[in-house]
Amino acid sequence: MEPSKVMIDSSDLGSLFDCGICYVELTEPTVTRCGHTYCRACIKQSLRSSNRCPECKAEVRESQLVKNFYIENMKIEYHRAKENVRNKYLTNAMEANGIENSPFVGIFVDVLKSTVEKFQNYYDAIKKEMNGERKKLEKLIEANGKDEDYKKLNEILDKEKQIKEIIIEEYKNYMVNTLIEPKLLPISVTITISSKDYKFVNIKLRPQERLNTIKEIVVQELEKTGTKLIEWGNSIEYIITNQITNDPIQTLNTSDEKIRISKTKIATGCLIDIKGKVITSDDVCTTLTYDINKESLIDYYRCNKCNINWICPSCIKNCHVNHDIKIHIKAHKPDRPYCCCNKACLIPNKKKPKID
Repeated sequence: MEPSKVMIDSSDLGSLFDCGICYVELTEPTVTRCGHTYCRACIKQSLRSSNRCPECKAEVRESQLVKNFYIENMKIEYHRAKENVRNKYLTNAMEANGIENSPFVGIFVDVLKSTVEKFQNYYDAIKKEMNGERKKLEKLIEANGKDEDYKKLNEILDKEKQIKEIIIEEYKNYMVNTLIEPKLLPISVTITISSKDYKFVNIKLRPQERLNTIKEIVVQELEKTGTKLIEWGNSIEYIITNQITNDPIQTLNTSDEKIRISKTKIATGCLIDIKGKVITSDDVCTTLTYDINKESLIDYYRCNKCNINWICPSCIKNCHVNHDIKIHIKAHKPDRPYCCCNKACLIPNKKKPKID
């Protein structure tokens, strides 16, 4: 009788090689006299504050620590087996489609394997790091059960899910577009103007476009919400960061606006935060942006504290913060530039058009 095969999730098996202190894969596996294995650096660091095993609390001395050759060799065999499984999977997929004799199969398998490995290794590394943070918090919750620890744990779980979705989506996009030279593929980014709380997601940049295209995109995205760009300063900075790790990647400025996107470090998944003088119609009174030739309906408000009616949305947002506000008239079409926030006005208006 042929022995039955048991399928084991490789991620579950891989967790056997996790350190009980840092919760990521063991580096230089070192076993204590009580039989527990940790990273060499982790257990040595732990013994500086306590001469007890972190797992069972048995007494441990640094002189008694021994390299765990068995676990080290098991780790090597585990990774070798994973590599073999991946290779066989790709080859079998080709054979199942009847193209195993094609001269292109070997090239395809090698190239595909390389891309799969890069995405998988990247995902595995992030997952390991997140698992480490999660397990540390679970230990804290088990010991203390503080609300802030539960909150952090939920944030980590949400972030892990988000990262997985981003990586899978990017790999899917890469595979869908494999016939296109990668350097010509659109780059999907998020653009923010943090000082204004503006956020534009899934923005496509073409590598051959120049950096100043971002300004045009911001104008288009603002117009979708009925907002106009009034002024784009001469000293704009583009702060590029990794959305997953929040690590800074590159800072560009106005002098770089003629550079092509492909010559920068902007890549899919990046966050581009725009800093500098960016003035929109949300920052100025309606009397400055009114256009008689355009069909524009405005909600006007009343401020009970200032005893003023007919206040435009921009003035309510900027001049009457935390005041007692009520709607005065909704969706009104004025026949002239109109807003009664005159004496109280703190932002540029028809009588005071200068933007500081």
